[in-house]
Formats: sequence, structure tokens, C-alpha cells
Amino acid sequence: MLESICDTIAEVVPEVRARMEDLPAFRETGKRMLLAWKEGVDGLRSQKVYALGEIPAAATFEGFSAPAKLPKTQAVIGRLPLLGGRQRS
Repeated sequence: MLESICDTIAEVVPEVRARMEDLPAFRETGKRMLLAWKEGVDGLRSQKVYALGEIPAAATFEGFSAPAKLPKTQAVIGRLPLLGGRQRS
């Protein structure tokens, strides 16, 4: 099953790379997808986990820049905007 996963990734990664070139709006998302897949495959290849050998798609994970950093968002929980701000005396 793990070999099947690695083979499928090897088939799909070049298509993702092609779409990254064709669709500029998909470029950052594509980078994040490839990096996440690479982390997963590297974890499977770890001697501590399954000790898989080299995967056919290993070279296709290389050659692109890191994705842009996402803006940090802070969710405020428990505050209603209709209540207004805190009044200072």
C-alpha cells in the first residue's frame, strides 16, 4: 500500500508542477501541497517508521522557492462586536 501511495505521488507531482506554471494563482497553493507531500513521504522513508527506499518522484520535489508566509490571524473568542469597546474612566 505504501509503495502504491509513493507511485501515485510520483505520477501526480509533475502535473501539480505544470499547473503551478500554467496558473499563477495556484502557485503558492501548489508549493504548500508539494511540501506537505514531501514531508509525508520523507516520514514514510524514515528507518524508524517503514524504511522505504528512494521514491521515483524525489527529484520533482526540488527546484522551487519556499511558499510565501501566510498572514497571522488572531481569533478573538467570546467578544461580540455589538457590545462595543471597553470604556475607560
